[in-house]
Amino acid sequence: MINFWRIFCHLVWLVLLAPLSLWADQQPGATGQYHVSPWETEVLVALLMIGTFGGCLIWYRNIKNLNRRLQNALTQKEKTETEAKKFFHVVNGCPVSIIITNAQGFIEYANPMFCTETGYTSKEVIGRKPSMLQSTHTPLEVYEDLWQTTTRGEVWQGKLCCQRKDGTLFWAKSSIGPIKDQTGKISHYVAVKENIDQTVALEQELHSYQAKLEKIISQRTEELQRSLEQIEPAQRHIDCILASLADGLLVTDGNDTIILLNAVAEEFFKVQAKDVINTTTLQELLARHALSVIDLRKTETVKGAQRFDVELPTEDQQGIRVLQASSSRVYDKSGVELGGTVTLFHDITRERELDRLKTEFVSTAVHELRTPLTSIRGFSELLLERTFPQEEEKKFLFYINQQSENLTSIINDLLDVSRIESRQGLGLAKKETAIGPLLREVLLFCQEPGNGHHCNLHLDEQEIFLDIDKQKITQAQERQSP
Repeated sequence: MINFWRIFCHLVWLVLLAPLSLWADQQPGATGQYHVSPWETEVLVALLMIGTFGGCLIWYRNIKNLNRRLQNALTQKEKTETEAKKFFHVVNGCPVSIIITNAQGFIEYANPMFCTETGYTSKEVIGRKPSMLQSTHTPLEVYEDLWQTTTRGEVWQGKLCCQRKDGTLFWAKSSIGPIKDQTGKISHYVAVKENIDQTVALEQELHSYQAKLEKIISQRTEELQRSLEQIEPAQRHIDCILASLADGLLVTDGNDTIILLNAVAEEFFKVQAKDVINTTTLQELLARHALSVIDLRKTETVKGAQRFDVELPTEDQQGIRVLQASSSRVYDKSGVELGGTVTLFHDITRERELDRLKTEFVSTAVHELRTPLTSIRGFSELLLERTFPQEEEKKFLFYINQQSENLTSIINDLLDVSRIESRQGLGLAKKETAIGPLLREVLLFCQEPGNGHHCNLHLDEQEIFLDIDKQKITQAQERQSP
């Protein structure tokens, strides 16, 4: 290997360095003293090969890096081309109109949907401005705002009325924005337009219906206002009637909840309307305040109504107030039940008291009538069956006449209903009366001939007077007599 290396170096010296040294000696001014020995040649060749090898390594690395960059660039280019093709197909197949203009506003691209929508071909619109689609239905202020917004680098969105090639109009929802280059300068504009004719038609129809509805509402409001103006006097009249009712009025809804209570009912149950309306049922009100509720349906049949009596304590808690209630369902004009009830409470406390007094009055009257009738019958039978001295007969007739007057007075009391209603019953007519004559009349009745009774009467000479009802005392004495 070393010999091969020496041979290679001598060949290099013979081929390259020896001629080079000879040539150097032949140059003008050369001294002829510079000669390269073979071992120097070996060193030079070694250095030359090292430099050449190092240079080859650097060159190889640079070529490799360049190749990698070229491959990355080719890959990126292919990716970009793929994305561009994808974008192109998307834009071409997009169901909305898309146009791209340069910075001056001249159209550079229009997709097929734009051509289909406007009636222009792609060649007809390239190089022209979108203003060819303007119509008089869109105010100029809208276009000015559009241009100012997009030139500021912002996106404009709005609704435009556009004109087709054949002159027909269509509404488009437009979004127009700038495209900037790497320096941030606007290089292009892109506009996306979507046909919204159906939406606009629906909006116009909706506005039309809204206008009609507002008109109808306005008319109905006026009619309602007039109706309220007419109803208010009637309502006030009804309120006055309810306030003037002598009976308690209570109205419930379909759930038996109280919705109306007049002042008389408030006084009956000792409640305030605001405390029970919409919060309390009729059954709860009765359970809370009534002592008892007597259902009258078993004894009284009233068509369409429920009758019952309610007993409430009086204010002093010493007595009982009796209310007679009549509850009816609420129906409309056709007879259909609307739900809820109307209940009237009538205070019958006085009527019940009068009934009691009448019963007591009749019972007392029966006893009062029996006494004079018995006396009249007894003395008249004696006069008919026996013979008495004229003086005795006269006494008997006088007594019969007196009992007849008493009987007349009792009958008059019975016929005097006002005395019952005023709770007087069979009242006492008191006055100062001498006791002697009264006792003698009673004694005469007791000493009736044939009854086997003998009575002696002893009176003081000075007459005694008492404040009594002579008639009632006489009747009482006679009732006690055998």
